[in-house]
Amino acid sequence: MNALECGHVVRRLWDYLDGMLPEAERADIVAHLQHCANCTAHFEFEQSFLDTVGRLRRDDREFEPLKDQVIAALKARGFAPPGTGRAK
Repeated sequence: MNALECGHVVRRLWDYLDGMLPEAERADIVAHLQHCANCTAHFEFEQSFLDTVGRLRRDDREFEPLKDQVIAALKARGFAPPGTGRAK
């Protein structure tokens, strides 16, 4: 197993949660999360965020302005929407 640094793990959590990582890297992140409380806290927040957004998607039209604001804020900080690659 490769020992991963916390910074790497935190940067890769969104891809991990989206199922976009190669199996070897995914396994390394799982192993890291089992032993690192700090990264686990990041993981739990991001998973909770995605779960909440997923529940809100049921009423897409009602939340369209909020979605647009979130996407604009992420783009302003250097992140790209899923499927277009991330700038960071």
